[in-house]
Amino acid sequence: MSESIRVSILLGSYSTSAYSRKIADYLIANIPAPYELQVLDISDLPLYNRDLDQLDPQPEAYTRLRDNVAKSDAIIYVTPEHNAGIPAVLKNAIDVCTRPAGTNLWEGKPTGIITLGAAMAGGQRVGDHLRNMCTAFGAPVLPLQTPLSQIFRAFDEDGQLSSPSVAKRLDSFIQSFVDFVPRHHGA
Repeated sequence: MSESIRVSILLGSYSTSAYSRKIADYLIANIPAPYELQVLDISDLPLYNRDLDQLDPQPEAYTRLRDNVAKSDAIIYVTPEHNAGIPAVLKNAIDVCTRPAGTNLWEGKPTGIITLGAAMAGGQRVGDHLRNMCTAFGAPVLPLQTPLSQIFRAFDEDGQLSSPSVAKRLDSFIQSFVDFVPRHHGA
């Protein structure tokens, strides 16, 4: 592993006011060195279509995402639950990085999962789906995901995290993640 540890964050919502983005901002501000976190932009990613992989050049958004994931040492998913599952934008990004056939950029990358929702389960079902997918494509997953319930209550009117319990859960996630990554990088 290089001196700095590059971690890509993929969000299940690309709205600029999304709670997922606010959680990612908290992680970026609070993770210790040598970790470097970057939110990957998937807002312009075309829906996966294998015909697009035949183009020369391929869509720039495909190339950009694939290059960033390939250079990452680890991955964090921060996502809401949409209709009891993975939001389409996130599933699409995951699919793009397992194609064309025989390509799997997620394999061996230690992965953390943070889910959020308005309900008390905090997006637990999307976390279960993501865990199953990560296992299928060979990414070691932090054993305990972090579901955040009633997320709309966790931030003040200025968008700042105001919930001590959510901050504590995120700090616990960060510590677990930084302990997990070096043990599983390249596994």
